[in-house]
Amino acid sequence: MASTMVGKPARRGVTGKRDLAWRRDNGGWILSHRGVPLLCVVPAGPCLWRVVDENGCKSDVANLTWTKRAAMTAALAILNRGETQGTAAAAPPIADSSPADPLEPPAAAPSSDASADDSCQQLGAHP
Repeated sequence: MASTMVGKPARRGVTGKRDLAWRRDNGGWILSHRGVPLLCVVPAGPCLWRVVDENGCKSDVANLTWTKRAAMTAALAILNRGETQGTAAAAPPIADSSPADPLEPPAAAPSSDASADDSCQQLGAHP
């Protein structure tokens, strides 16, 4: 199914969830915008599903309702990238002056031998 996805279509204005459409495909679901496939929801086991993007990156597994919602959220973020920039305040009114927690260990540097799956953005984060 991932081979049928072609990426981000051209659009104008902010895209909403009403602009997206679901269709069944080979036991899974394809989320489209104006007929252009964006993301797939594929089975991952009994009653479990995951989102797959055009690069083959896979989300965490969840039930169908949560997975379809995660796919819609990710698709809207992709489609509206750049459309909403400039709507937020340029800087917060008060800078964060709280000191770093001295009890928290320093963050580890990323490993150079990380696999490709580790670099994929997880699309199916649960609330």
